[in-house]
Amino acid sequence: MSGSSADSEVAKAPPIVLGTNNPAKRAKLRWLLTGLPFRALEAPPLSVPETGATFRDNAAAKALAHSAAGWAIASDGGLVIPALRDRWQPLRTAEQGPELLAQLLASRPDRTVAGWWHEALAIACRGTLRATFEAEETHGLLQRTAPGSASGFWVDQLLWIPEAGTTLAQASQEQRTSIDRTWNRLRRELRAHFGV
Repeated sequence: MSGSSADSEVAKAPPIVLGTNNPAKRAKLRWLLTGLPFRALEAPPLSVPETGATFRDNAAAKALAHSAAGWAIASDGGLVIPALRDRWQPLRTAEQGPELLAQLLASRPDRTVAGWWHEALAIACRGTLRATFEAEETHGLLQRTAPGSASGFWVDQLLWIPEAGTTLAQASQEQRTSIDRTWNRLRRELRAHFGV
């Protein structure tokens, strides 16, 4: 296909709003949409309360809020750490932050604490929820040192993937493609939903 034909096809693709103001999350959503018949658009500033009882509820609320004029995609996720029981709330991962997590991990006698990333994804169009997906397959061990910045995906700096010998943040792009299993599964399910 020539460059002008490719540009024409992209222009014809329906726009889909990326339902987040977080640049790191925007990049993930763009990656999920690669190869699908959509043209990604950044969302205007829009605050959607994360008050759902589940990640799926929150992702759906965000997608619906951004879908008034057409297609929208959004997600919500958090770090699950069973060993911390009720002291760590996965649904409040962003609010609790890396400093609290470092304190909680430092108070534990065991040297390694297992955790995994859970992410829910939702697609909506003109106020109607079209599909939701969930995955929690990126398992690892949590580092005890808080990262210097809570921007982007700070959990990636703390989640050590033993089989790769690295944290998600330190992994090469090639490594991430194989070890970030949560987002890989969401991408497969999204593509299957649209028949790609």
